[in-house]
Amino acid sequence: MTVLRDISYLWSILHMVALFFILFEPRYSQRVTLLAGFLGTSALLIVNVGAMLWMGHGIIMGISFFTCTIPSLLIGFALSRYRDGRLFFLFCLTDTICFWLMQITNFLDRLAGGGYVVLLVTRLLVFPVVEAFFWRNFRQPYMELQRKLNSGTWWLFTAVGGTYYLLIMFTSVPVDTPMPGPAGIARILLVLLLVLCGCYLFTRWAGTGLSGRLVISAGQRRLKVLERLPVGKDQTLLVIQLANRHFLLGSSPSGVSLLRELTEEESALWAAPPCGGEGTPPDFREFLRKLREKK
Repeated sequence: MTVLRDISYLWSILHMVALFFILFEPRYSQRVTLLAGFLGTSALLIVNVGAMLWMGHGIIMGISFFTCTIPSLLIGFALSRYRDGRLFFLFCLTDTICFWLMQITNFLDRLAGGGYVVLLVTRLLVFPVVEAFFWRNFRQPYMELQRKLNSGTWWLFTAVGGTYYLLIMFTSVPVDTPMPGPAGIARILLVLLLVLCGCYLFTRWAGTGLSGRLVISAGQRRLKVLERLPVGKDQTLLVIQLANRHFLLGSSPSGVSLLRELTEEESALWAAPPCGGEGTPPDFREFLRKLREKK
């Protein structure tokens, strides 16, 4: 039955990398990032499976720092747009979350009597659910946060996140290791609770207290997003106003690009809103159709 344990471990490694890729901002195009990420993750799995076959199944937890942690950090460093505290904090955050899930599923398996069946089934289920939750609720806000906060703040986050990461690494109980006594279990539960509290406080701070310092009141803004139109997965067209000038921008995972500056006639569609709230706003799709006809 140890094969179930090993499959669950390799599955966890795969999803550590997947969660990281969900929240990070790529340096290269989506195609290059996906290809390089796939090749790098495949290499990690091959190395870890080879190590288990060569040195025995029990060796993997002892060498995972060198066969998984460091290589996955290097993959992220090579592909990430940011190579400062934002990268290292994200690495600590995703690894801490995954180690937390691995510890919980480990305990559930032991409560069920061992055998690794519960261990494998719970990990097969929980990792995709957590990734879907982060993709739906945290990906876009986290991307915005990375762009708005300066590098110094992210190094502070990295120090806190690294502390949590080390705490959960050193207090966790690997599979097949005898369970600690009551004091050891209390330490583990305390660390898990601290991780949950830390994540909650960070998201609350990022969503409320931070927004108060980053958001400028409507009356003070000189840059406004007048309209946006999704045109594909993570791809959006935007009309923005900067002082009295209007621009058409394209936004994608690889960045934001200037498509063109609007003429005075085109800008007039957005410059003067209907009086008294009557009338209709400009039709963005019709505007794009007219642009194509001019070419």
